[in-house]
Amino acid sequence: MLSGRIRRITGSSPDETYYIDHIRIKNTETYRNTKISSVTYAGEIFLSVPADMKIMVRSGSGPTRNHDSRERRLRCEDQVIVSGTAVFPERPSNPGQFDDELYCRNRDILFRFYDAEISVTQEGKGILSLLQTVRDLLEGGYRSCLTDDEASVMTGITLGDPSQIESSTKDLFREGGIAHVLAISALHVHLLAMSLYRFLRKKAHSFLVCSGISLLFMAAYMVMTGMSHSSVRAFVMFALWCLSQITGRKTDLPTSLALGALILTLRHPGLVAESGFWFSFGCVLSLHLLSDPVRDWLFAKRKAGKRRQKVHKAIASSLAISMGTFPLSAFFSYQVTPWSFLANLVILPCMSLLFIFGCVGSLLAVWQVNAGRFVLSVCAWLVRFFLLICRVERKLPFGVFITGRPGWWQMTAYYAILMIWLLAVKVNGGNRKGQIYGRKHARRQKAKPGRKRNAIVRFMTFAVFFAGGIGVLALRIQPAFSAVFLDVGQGDCTLIRLKGRNYLVDCGSSSVENVWSRRVSPALKYYGIARLDGIFITHGDYDHINGTEELFDTYERNLFGTNCSDVST
Repeated sequence: MLSGRIRRITGSSPDETYYIDHIRIKNTETYRNTKISSVTYAGEIFLSVPADMKIMVRSGSGPTRNHDSRERRLRCEDQVIVSGTAVFPERPSNPGQFDDELYCRNRDILFRFYDAEISVTQEGKGILSLLQTVRDLLEGGYRSCLTDDEASVMTGITLGDPSQIESSTKDLFREGGIAHVLAISALHVHLLAMSLYRFLRKKAHSFLVCSGISLLFMAAYMVMTGMSHSSVRAFVMFALWCLSQITGRKTDLPTSLALGALILTLRHPGLVAESGFWFSFGCVLSLHLLSDPVRDWLFAKRKAGKRRQKVHKAIASSLAISMGTFPLSAFFSYQVTPWSFLANLVILPCMSLLFIFGCVGSLLAVWQVNAGRFVLSVCAWLVRFFLLICRVERKLPFGVFITGRPGWWQMTAYYAILMIWLLAVKVNGGNRKGQIYGRKHARRQKAKPGRKRNAIVRFMTFAVFFAGGIGVLALRIQPAFSAVFLDVGQGDCTLIRLKGRNYLVDCGSSSVENVWSRRVSPALKYYGIARLDGIFITHGDYDHINGTEELFDTYERNLFGTNCSDVST
């Protein structure tokens, strides 16, 4: 039995998750032998939990009541008493398995309570409760104007709560290489803060006033949406930019990124082993270092008007992000999505439109449902468009290319190839000499045949470097023979590799849900196995076959006849 304060609520009634801090263990002596009397965290034992640590609570079937025994919906800053079954985060027991312990440690989550009974001892009032009211109003606007699936996607994009999105939709976005749009990112936070800053500047307010109001608004929005690590990084960078506006200095992007990384890792050193941390900083750094060289190489010495310049910049930015983060994707996800740059090329420019229409439409829906439905119809069509792009991308050859986890030498070799290409850009005069980027009035000239040949050569060279880098990441030395007995809980699954062929003997579990996607598929991808040559079933018990059934239920062929997003067989 624990007591604490509700810090954040995600999900929608009745399937809500509560994050509780300021935890105190009640009746330690009475329940020493039957209940949790101490908490283990990172090798230390606490009889009283530090105030900044949290627990995740899923309420059970029993009614939630306050101290007057009246049914009431829980709100942020309520003081509560929780009793139930505690589940501690697990360490990975298979290669490629999700590290739940690392995830929880980096978010100050000690453990989870499932089927818990919660009673309110004191109703809370404060800034967190006010922000929850705003969040509930925005989410209610989505629910009243959009379908459940569309409303869940918009809630994840604008309010930082992707927990309500269907798993199939999440997988579709992830396999399309655009899973970043389903969570609050630096793009959203920066967009809101910068828009407010520019609006205030137009009203002739001072730099100090504009910066202070924008930072306060940005901080409130971050707290309301869960304080993701990428939003903290964006806050640090925006704060430095505001400081530069006040002092009349210029900001340096690498310095801002370094300061943001330092602040995050001082609080949570384990972030250096988490994929989201590296992707958050890697995308920004890739844009900064690679965007201009890619544009110089592919569109060198071409006369371009403003519209074509924007297209060139968008293509270069999308390619730069893919080039810089492919090793990270291979290392943490054991696969890359080569066509993701095409999806991002179309989707990223629409994100600002989706975010603005979503916020405005949900606010209008609170006042007038029809007005909100009219504005949010734009968001509905954009979400359907995003899903369509992901479905088309899945059907393309190598829509998901399984590489396995590359070694450090492979990642070093990839970035060495990238450096060689950057040197080639510099040596071959990729400095945009003779270009007219930035000029208002440009006389268009017909491209000469030599220029066309030169452009084709540059494009082919770029494609060779691109494919060569991915090939290096996917290099694998197959053992003559190996047998791996995967931990699937109560069940059996054995991976046998023999002279370049891969086989499974049984695949099932009666204690682990979705055993294929959670345990077996990540292990196969970790070893770089994209195709199974056979699956042997010793007998038909549930804990020997349900993983195979899960594979076949989700099996979808692409244009090459292989499985779109998973291991083929």
